[in-house]
Amino acid sequence: MHGDEETGVSSFFLRHEIDTGDLILQDKVLIDPADNFGTLYDKLKVTGAALAGRTVAAIAAGRAPSTPQPPTPNLRPAPKLSKETGRLDFTRPAAELVNQVRGLAPAPAAYTQLPDGRA
Repeated sequence: MHGDEETGVSSFFLRHEIDTGDLILQDKVLIDPADNFGTLYDKLKVTGAALAGRTVAAIAAGRAPSTPQPPTPNLRPAPKLSKETGRLDFTRPAAELVNQVRGLAPAPAAYTQLPDGRA
């Protein structure tokens, strides 16, 4: 929903604190301009499954990399979605609306209110 052009999957060793475990492996996934949540989810689940297989094999062989996570001040937490998240505000720039629709498609979906009150 932010217009990012890249995302990815990571495997890491668990620690009690969130996002502090050492990284094992990572794979990047490009976000195509035509992608939406559904198509990106499909890409990530294939990439993530392959990464999980490589991670398990590396751990089993005793050759799993262990790299400390770098400081990442620019990360955004994933927001909790509500019905209001999907409401389109046509005072916002068109590119933001396109990203909102892409980020919520196919579900939970974006919507607008018609002048007669129908959604």
